[in-house]
Amino acid sequence: MENKTDKIKEVVLRKIEEGKIKIKPKIYFIVKGVLIGTGTVLVLASLVYLLSFVFFTMKRTGLVFLPEMGPQGMGIFFSSFPWILIAIAAVFFIILEFSVRKMSFTYRQPMIYSIMTIMVLVIIVGFMISTTPFHRGIMERAERMDLPPMAGEFYRSFNSIDDKMMFPGKIVEIGDQSLTMATPRGDNLMVNITPKTKVKDYKQLKKDDTVFVIGKKLDNTIEAFAIKKIDDSFKDFPRPPKDKDKKILPK
Repeated sequence: MENKTDKIKEVVLRKIEEGKIKIKPKIYFIVKGVLIGTGTVLVLASLVYLLSFVFFTMKRTGLVFLPEMGPQGMGIFFSSFPWILIAIAAVFFIILEFSVRKMSFTYRQPMIYSIMTIMVLVIIVGFMISTTPFHRGIMERAERMDLPPMAGEFYRSFNSIDDKMMFPGKIVEIGDQSLTMATPRGDNLMVNITPKTKVKDYKQLKKDDTVFVIGKKLDNTIEAFAIKKIDDSFKDFPRPPKDKDKKILPK
């Protein structure tokens, strides 16, 4: 064993003398470690921010309710989901994985361990941040036009409701086959219930309940595909601008 070690040592020393191997100063490894560590922290923070924003957006716009609202709900969910943010998050995740693999404590660990650890960590932290006032505060500033144009437009574009198919509201009147609800921007909409409308315990709905409706809108009437009672505060939903107000938003 010692002879084999000595031979390896002799070969390495000979290559150093021949200039085939260059000894790098200690400062090189220090700077490299600092750069990798800083880059890893920045990428991790960016990934957590993106995922927390996705969670916040899904809750605020009502996307989180759509999968359980029948085939129409699933269709709207997939067409409205912020896939571009997930794609960007996937890129950050790959970069982060490569950065982490360069750290000594991951050398001997199977890659699947680091992948699962990072995934669980960013999902948990991202979800926790989405429940805090962090994004809500930024969103309120964006709605007041109190952010730089790009940042404000980013928040507004991903946090607007498709007011052609998705309608949150508070019930103000309810009948056997229809209900009237007030929307976040103050409009009253008539919601017609048909035999095809997917709704659980319709008879249990009452005035002042907050509901989320998907359906086809014509003027101030909605032919409901599905209705879901939700526990969220009515004020949590975005207020789509009326037609006369849309001009104030930058394109």
